[in-house]
Amino acid sequence: MKQSFKDKLEALKGISPLPAVKTDAETIIAVRETLDRMYKVMLDYKLDYGIKWMVGLQKYLDDKDTRTVKWFNNHLSRGHVVEAELFGHFNKELTFAHPCVVLYDGSYDGNVGGWMLVAPISTPRFNDKNAFTVDLTVADGLKHDCGACLDSVQVIDKRRVIFQHTLPDGAKSKVRDIKLDEIDQKIIHYYLPESHNKYEDAAKVLATEQKEHQDTRTELNRLQKLNEELQQKLEKFEQSV
Repeated sequence: MKQSFKDKLEALKGISPLPAVKTDAETIIAVRETLDRMYKVMLDYKLDYGIKWMVGLQKYLDDKDTRTVKWFNNHLSRGHVVEAELFGHFNKELTFAHPCVVLYDGSYDGNVGGWMLVAPISTPRFNDKNAFTVDLTVADGLKHDCGACLDSVQVIDKRRVIFQHTLPDGAKSKVRDIKLDEIDQKIIHYYLPESHNKYEDAAKVLATEQKEHQDTRTELNRLQKLNEELQQKLEKFEQSV
């Protein structure tokens, strides 16, 4: 079947306009077989997992049929927290609805919609001692202690956003700057090691230069004070002659 699809795709190159799926009987049958297989797989899921799967699938289908859906389109700042549908995973990838801390908010050249770089948040990850986890608490605008999952950092379309998290007083939830800086440092350390090493080297050079500058200022102040004392002694000597 895979080879058949590959041949079909090859045969479609150069054809314009492209025909719809419903015009090809073999592909229609393949779609039905795939949906039947998905149906049988889903029936064996635990109920809670199956329901989450259905919610994610419905959100996915909403993205394909935009006639009646109002999408999230707010421009957010670094540190804001959104609930995002991460449906569509392989193996142990994080999936389903999760809070996510916004690391960067992008847009599509002024058009409606946009994208965001986010770090998903998971309660079981709190204090798990994982190098790719940054612990967050209620002080970061969250309801529970949890962990930002840096091994699941990803770019998502804003259509995946379900809602933006808020505090009881109505203010928008926002992760503290100190935690955002920790996230940035870990991302640079693990994903951009060469840049991290250059940053560390530059930081060491800067620290050395700052110390030398401070030592020079200290010595200069000492010499200025010594000069003032000598000047005072000279004036007293001249007055006594």
